[in-house]
Amino acid sequence: MDLLDIPAEDLAATTLAAQRIARAVLSELGADGVNLLNCSGPVAWQTVFHFHLHVIPRYRDKSKDRLALPFEPGLPADVDAIAERARALAAAL
Repeated sequence: MDLLDIPAEDLAATTLAAQRIARAVLSELGADGVNLLNCSGPVAWQTVFHFHLHVIPRYRDKSKDRLALPFEPGLPADVDAIAERARALAAAL
């Protein structure tokens, strides 16, 4: 399933959840902004084949914000940093 297949009510619910998470990213992680990213189809970097949105914290301080497009999905990630942020966001939500 991807953006083209998701029922409208599920899309609305997912988008509202992303908005809640984005607010938590701003308040709890001190981000200056967020990007929402949906990858729909393998050519568009979809690697998990169900509909989801990525909520990406963005920072003015580029030492905290390494995102530059194009990026390559599937590269090794800092699992500890991800888990730390996940705990902070879960507590805030």
